[in-house]
Amino acid sequence: MTDRAVRKTDVLVVDDHATFAESLARVLSLEPDLRARIARSGIEAERAVEEAIPDVVLMDVSLPGTDGIEVTARLLRTHPGLPVVILSAHDDDPLRTRAADVGVRGYLSKFEPLDRVFDAIREVRAGRALADRSEEAKLRLQGKRRRIPHATERQRSERLSAREREILQLMADGFEPREIAHQLGITPATLRTHMQNILTKLGVHSKTQAVLLAVRQGRVTARP
Repeated sequence: MTDRAVRKTDVLVVDDHATFAESLARVLSLEPDLRARIARSGIEAERAVEEAIPDVVLMDVSLPGTDGIEVTARLLRTHPGLPVVILSAHDDDPLRTRAADVGVRGYLSKFEPLDRVFDAIREVRAGRALADRSEEAKLRLQGKRRRIPHATERQRSERLSAREREILQLMADGFEPREIAHQLGITPATLRTHMQNILTKLGVHSKTQAVLLAVRQGRVTARP
């Protein structure tokens, strides 16, 4: 097997919200084919790209003293073809239009499921631009808002038991399910039951979403 076949996709996460950036980078790095690093400003992003050109950049719109679209325009002037995907909580047509004008490969809402973010990274890494899914995304977001429980994210995270937090911490540390079950002295079936309870309590649909929410709310530590 060649080095090219085993090389992980290097993702640069550009976001000034430290907790979000660190949590997302940690969850991305749990994927077997991805690794992530962080920049918290436009200056840091440009420096990071100069030091080592990433395979994909996930760029927030709101950055200190500037915005991610301006930073993207500068990066693409010096590195034409650099795959940049906007990942922002701001999801409106004018921003999408500006982003498209500077040459981003796609625009994702931070409300997207994590699996969609993983797929987007792999799509642009393979040289494909993301399809314009703005209308689909808006409908999905509206549906998600209707499904969100009345409890806040913090309140949902407070429902976790000590054992459930322990399981999430081991997941965040990169342990496989069989290793977690062995460390905790429980059967795989019991672990699956715990995981279903965790997903239900947190109101999420995947293990990676559960880990990210737990890290964001301080129930789990994202270790380097």
